[in-house]
Amino acid sequence: LDASAGPIIIAEHAYVDIGALVQGPVYIGPNCTINPGAKLRKNVTLGPMCKVGGELEAVIFQGYDNKQHDGFLGHSYLGEWINLGANTNNSDLKNNYGLIRIQIGEDEIDTGRQFLGSIINDYVRTGISTMLNTGTIIGLGANVFGAGYQPKYIPPFQWGIDNTTQLDKFIQTIETIKKRRGKSLGEPERALISKIYADSV
Repeated sequence: LDASAGPIIIAEHAYVDIGALVQGPVYIGPNCTINPGAKLRKNVTLGPMCKVGGELEAVIFQGYDNKQHDGFLGHSYLGEWINLGANTNNSDLKNNYGLIRIQIGEDEIDTGRQFLGSIINDYVRTGISTMLNTGTIIGLGANVFGAGYQPKYIPPFQWGIDNTTQLDKFIQTIETIKKRRGKSLGEPERALISKIYADSV
């Protein structure tokens, strides 16, 4: 634990396992697990019940997210109930050190930022060794897998490169995920997900 550059706050029932490096400023939320050998390298915020390994720098996890294995994630924002497969990595700096542009649908936006990784919406899952480019946006419920760098914009509910997940199967998956953490899918959230699906697919 190195708090020389900022505070380290560890909430109740969090567990920091052997060999982990934590450099402040860092907030580790309740019931989080920091896996053996993990590196939390400043400006990391973990909401409740996250499980993290590998290397993190300047990231926010809203809560109930899994990044259990090796891989780098930097200058990124993650919603809730996300699972990043082993060796998922993102780039947060372009090779030419230029400013990063993001794409949302057909719109391209100049962020004015030199460092920007990924913005990942709720219930996203990535496969083993997924590679995410600078300024990648991943929509709600996408299941991301496939060789090489992924597209910089991945729409909601996309399955792999060319397919779309089925709503009923997606709901079943969410119910399974939440049950593992002692939670359940409420009717308001179910209705909201169904509306987003209808509007975007």
